[in-house]
Amino acid sequence: MKSLKGLGLLVLGINFLIIPLFIFGSIEKGIGISVTIEEVAPPPPPAVGPAPLPAPPPVAFATAVFQGKAYPGAFITILKDGSVAATFIVDKTAYFSKTLTGLSAGIYTFGIWAEDKKGRKSVTLSYTISLIPDTITTMELFLPPTFGLDKYEVEQGKYLGMDGQTFTLSNVNVFTFSNTFISKTKADKEGDWAYQFDTTPLALGIHTSKAQSQTDEGEQSPFSETKVFKVVERGRIVCAGGDLNQDGKVNIIDFSIMLYWWNRSNPCADQNGDGIVNLIDFSILLYYWTG
Repeated sequence: MKSLKGLGLLVLGINFLIIPLFIFGSIEKGIGISVTIEEVAPPPPPAVGPAPLPAPPPVAFATAVFQGKAYPGAFITILKDGSVAATFIVDKTAYFSKTLTGLSAGIYTFGIWAEDKKGRKSVTLSYTISLIPDTITTMELFLPPTFGLDKYEVEQGKYLGMDGQTFTLSNVNVFTFSNTFISKTKADKEGDWAYQFDTTPLALGIHTSKAQSQTDEGEQSPFSETKVFKVVERGRIVCAGGDLNQDGKVNIIDFSIMLYWWNRSNPCADQNGDGIVNLIDFSILLYYWTG
């Protein structure tokens, strides 16, 4: 790889960290991403002979490569300036690589997210980067884990099921806030992870959790989506019509909770008590809708 003086602009991460790049080469910044920029060799000089006709000015193109760690069988979507640029499925190794060619030099906002084999989606990693003419920009990524809870409301002292998918054999740390508990578990060979969280130490009320993966070598992923749950007194779980999160309103949040339990059993999302959450329960929720 040849070193080339130049000027670029890189914005990384969900919070849009702006990093000026003054020297081509390898750059490592933030958690879960590193960037390498390589100069493409110029074309060979023309053969000696009669003077050719004037050629049109060359069009400068750039190449972007996305590669790294995801989870076996994940469906990955790459966005370019808000539009889908590529989709593909990760093989059982959990490593992936995708190349976008023929990109005009300039500034782009890219996004990448994964959907696991159970339909759970990771957060979208977003960043803005300046692609330089006649170069290959490689982005090395560690996609965040997916994260789900088996219930929204849990009685104090009972277990709350947490699970998701991540890179094969990763260590998974689950952070539960307000009491700052860190629960540790490990993904299996399929990237599946699960943990039964004991709610005994938690105070009554609303709590949040999110997960982060880490390899044995210490490489960390960005955080997963933050999940919300409520701890209530034993024997005090009461279903309040369509108000599934009991915030005094029936709106899109309650609809999202119902979708999470779709075609499964949940005592509150199952509005008509027939043992399964389906379209009938959605119709009942609409009856209570407040917006």
